Amino acid sequence: MLSMKTHYIYIKSYFIAALMFLSISFSSCKKDDSKTNGGNNDEKIEYKIHFKHLFAGNPIVYDTMIYEDAAGNKMDVQKIRYFLSKISLVAEDNSITEISDAVYIDSREPETLTFSSKKNIANGKYKGVQFIFGLDESMNISGRFMNFPEVAMEWPEPMGGGYHYMQFEGSFTGKSGLKNYAIHLGRINQTENYFKVEIPYSLTINKTPLEININMNVEKWFDSPNPIDLDTMPSMIMMNQDYQTKFKQNGAHVFTID
Repeated sequence: MLSMKTHYIYIKSYFIAALMFLSISFSSCKKDDSKTNGGNNDEKIEYKIHFKHLFAGNPIVYDTMIYEDAAGNKMDVQKIRYFLSKISLVAEDNSITEISDAVYIDSREPETLTFSSKKNIANGKYKGVQFIFGLDESMNISGRFMNFPEVAMEWPEPMGGGYHYMQFEGSFTGKSGLKNYAIHLGRINQTENYFKVEIPYSLTINKTPLEININMNVEKWFDSPNPIDLDTMPSMIMMNQDYQTKFKQNGAHVFTID
């Protein structure tokens, strides 16, 4: 029969051995998990997205009648406010890494022209950037934004509610003189008019900070596939699905990355 002291030593030795086994097993599991996830899932990468607004390749000069639409009408640019959402990186294997929720941009307010954050982004090669212009059904919900300036983008409830995708305004010289234009894009009742933008862009991520420059080439809103003549466009298009569709189709080609 074992003495009390011997019995105690036996139990203590067994307990230490068990702890060592569990420690080794846990370390092994952590090592395997790290291999599965590329070894960097716990490491967040800082990134910045800069937004620029160009007309024919040059920064916009506001409130100056120096531009033309597709029909040759002289025009200026006074306001461009819009939402981009679900900005994502597209890897070479077509996997998607979403790096933003909804981003509000006002082309005349510098504090809105850079969006920065940190995100778990796997090392590797990527082939493109994609995002939603506007807000999709899951995000375009009245009351989502409670503070200014986003709340000022509300879309009237009788027209479908939610928020404007874009408010683009200015003036132009038509056949009958000086007029204003307002390109307000959004949902019309149950018809969603947001659209996906996909931009080819090669980059390699290796635990280093990431910076992306997204350009809105404003003249392309008036180009192809639907040339826009401001002089024949209705002064208000919020309930005009024909023009919502035209700008939706043109908008797919408006953005580039440099």
